[in-house]
Amino acid sequence: MTMMTRLDAMKVFARLRTDEICVCGVGVNGRELYSVGHHPLNLYNVNMPYPLALSLGFALALPQRKTILLDGDGSFLSGCSTLSVIGNVRPTNLVIVVWDNESFVTPYGLPTPTAGFTDLEAVVKGMGIPKAKTVKTLDEFEGALKEMLAAQETGVIVAKVDKSIATNLAAYPFGLTENGISFRRALVDQGLVDPLHAGASMPKTMEFKW
Repeated sequence: MTMMTRLDAMKVFARLRTDEICVCGVGVNGRELYSVGHHPLNLYNVNMPYPLALSLGFALALPQRKTILLDGDGSFLSGCSTLSVIGNVRPTNLVIVVWDNESFVTPYGLPTPTAGFTDLEAVVKGMGIPKAKTVKTLDEFEGALKEMLAAQETGVIVAKVDKSIATNLAAYPFGLTENGISFRRALVDQGLVDPLHAGASMPKTMEFKW
């Protein structure tokens, strides 16, 4: 069986995603998402080991909106201790997708523990998150993603993907600081965050209506 590519799975994600907050871990997965489905609520290139903790924070602070984390297996494992917190808090609005290509720094890095005996689905369930599923085909990924997005509980998808990187990916037309500012503006524009939280990029005198 030919292993699915992350880019093909990302296209499925972009088609099904609506207004959810999306955090992308460090690496190529953010550029792939930007190429197939940029959205004002995409926060790209969050360095390991912080994506899990940041996503949990968004889910807890903004319970009225789902938060989705897209992260690689290496980055996910580097922040694994946060899973124990998620497994005990179990926010109802958090979905985690782990792109498991069994490699740090796609595609030429050292193998991650999942290239050996580590089973991420078992790790997730052992940390107290029962809704976890490993998928290996695009049909399985689409079905699992639809299920997780519809559920009112924390869900984790471990998507087994190959080590390939798509060619001719669009470069980000912004720096990380600019992405952070535009992300905060999107939170304000959609009524999710008070403009006082938006830093110097928004006037402090702006009226905010809850």
